[in-house]
Amino acid sequence: ERSGKKANGPSLFGVGSAISWPFSLVVSREMLAKYQLIFGHLFQFKYLERSLVHAWQDQQVLRRQRLDGSEGALRESLLCNVMLNFVKNYLSQIGLKLQGLSADFQRKMEGPGNICEINQQHQNFLDKCLDACFLRHQADAGARNLIQTALQSITELLKTDMKTQQFEVQLSRAERRFQNAYHSLKKIIEFL
Repeated sequence: ERSGKKANGPSLFGVGSAISWPFSLVVSREMLAKYQLIFGHLFQFKYLERSLVHAWQDQQVLRRQRLDGSEGALRESLLCNVMLNFVKNYLSQIGLKLQGLSADFQRKMEGPGNICEINQQHQNFLDKCLDACFLRHQADAGARNLIQTALQSITELLKTDMKTQQFEVQLSRAERRFQNAYHSLKKIIEFL
């Protein structure tokens, strides 16, 4: 809110940065920053999923009221449904991957160890989580860009007003950008 812009859901939530002793022995500021990055990434997708569900529900109500089902309205509804399925699939795949990493990390923490070993295991766990979300390496920049393109396409669709003359252009642009990102990301997600 400092910049004068109205804050939205994802920008309002975050992981706090105050770490007190003795917790600070096993969680550094660097680790907390990694948690923040992962949390922000996942929260962005959950927020988007919620927005898509509401947009799709609104489209269904309007479609029932109109009953004519114009081509633009049907395309918008179909694209919204495809985008919603994409977001749910992405969250499901990432969630399963992170759940497996978490279980593995917990197993490694069961045995006695010193603080250095615990910190190293914790760092490794967070690095694997960042890898799973395409947030760590420069090589993941392509995947991050595809995800960002898909998110921008979804955001464009949610902002589209069917009553404007630009609706067809905005809808076509959102469809094209999302489809390009979707086909590329589909291959990446299958390898998770």
